[in-house]
Amino acid sequence: MGRKKQLLLGILLSGWLGLLFIQWLTPTIWGADGYFHIRLAEMIKHHGLLTTLSQAQLSYFNNRFSDKDWLYHLLLIPFTWGGNIFVGAKWAAWLGSVWLYSSLIIVASFYTPWQLWPVTGALFFVSDHFLRTISEPRPVFLAIGLGLWIVHWMIEEKSKRVFWGSFIYGWLHLTAPLVLVYGLIMKRWKLILIAALGLLLAMIIYPNFPNNWFYFYLNGILVPWFAFRWNVLELGAEFFPLSWQQYLSSYFIIPAGLAVMLVIKLWQKPKISRNTQIWWLISAIFLIMGIKSQRYINHGYPFFILSLVSFLGDLRKKVRRLNDGLMLVGMVVIFLMLGRSLQQMVLRGKSEKFVNTHYEQMGLWLKDNVPKGELIFTANWSDPQYFIGINPDNNYFVAMDPVYMWHKDKNLYQQYRMAALGQDKDPYATLKNVFKVNYGYAGKLYFWALVDQVKKDSRFEIMQEDQLGVIFKLKE
Repeated sequence: MGRKKQLLLGILLSGWLGLLFIQWLTPTIWGADGYFHIRLAEMIKHHGLLTTLSQAQLSYFNNRFSDKDWLYHLLLIPFTWGGNIFVGAKWAAWLGSVWLYSSLIIVASFYTPWQLWPVTGALFFVSDHFLRTISEPRPVFLAIGLGLWIVHWMIEEKSKRVFWGSFIYGWLHLTAPLVLVYGLIMKRWKLILIAALGLLLAMIIYPNFPNNWFYFYLNGILVPWFAFRWNVLELGAEFFPLSWQQYLSSYFIIPAGLAVMLVIKLWQKPKISRNTQIWWLISAIFLIMGIKSQRYINHGYPFFILSLVSFLGDLRKKVRRLNDGLMLVGMVVIFLMLGRSLQQMVLRGKSEKFVNTHYEQMGLWLKDNVPKGELIFTANWSDPQYFIGINPDNNYFVAMDPVYMWHKDKNLYQQYRMAALGQDKDPYATLKNVFKVNYGYAGKLYFWALVDQVKKDSRFEIMQEDQLGVIFKLKE
């Protein structure tokens, strides 16, 4: 094995170990969605591909279901074979982050000199927000890694790989049409057609066809539109923008990298390769969209890293000595950012353990004390991600996205949100007569108004309470 391959392998192994360390900074799953994903994988293992999900009782999942992440759920099945599926989900999350990291390092090695490979690996770890996000067991991170490869295959004009990569992407995640955008940036019309055929085939040969087309409209068009308009529908935290303080704190390398590229371009005027331009244009689209929604920053960050190191590779061809000095200064800055990122990840791990341990305890209480099949109210539309994973024996209103309930019955959804936010003058009557529930859960941080109503109304009984939330029962 040559020295370059040894270096590449060493960078890969170091990154894998770093990601393993980060994954186990908390004994719980990172985030909420992983509880849902691993439970659906277990359901598929026992019952085959799903055609309905009654646990999301008041949403389209109940009567017009499409598993938009079905391929990911299939891939998760081996991780359900152990004694604890949530531990399995953590190992799956680690492997997902390993795939993304490895894809970035290997693809970058095709466009940069070996001296920049360690820089690529280090940049992956300098954003605690990015590391926190990719530590969740979610299919989007497999999709981002696949997207890096598809762009590379488009640059190399590997038609068959573009077709099959697009086909798999179409089964893996709703962001699959991005491959067409990548082709448009390169103006590779033949490859755009090939990618489109792969996507179309995936959308037709789909377990829940034709419902998957409806979900593509909901999640791929309607929800992003709402994210850019704001105040139309409650969305997940990832759809909201970062404050400038958060942005500079977690993604300082982006404005710093942009500034470095601009200064060098004006000062040294290096010849920018077409490949660098492609990676930069793709990352720029995500960074611009990231002004409105942080999810696009996460998606575009690996592309930005690749564009930055590719640019530095172009520069190194012109001014080798100057680059050695710049790289030394750059590595010092990167190591300082790595230290801060690690410090923040330790704090995030403690916070994650505190929050998710709470949900696990509340979910287990519901599982042990609420009759099977009962409908349970949750003030936060996203809490069922936890509870379906922890307690699949009961039903909830909606899961994964509020649009599935809102679009189905806007009036019912409005009543739900008014009750949840403490804006209903008689929440007992609404929950009892409209929604027919006997039990409910409300978090104290965002739904303190409802919690206050529940505690002051003798028709409610507090069954379980801690610092973060309460489970209550509606008396007869």
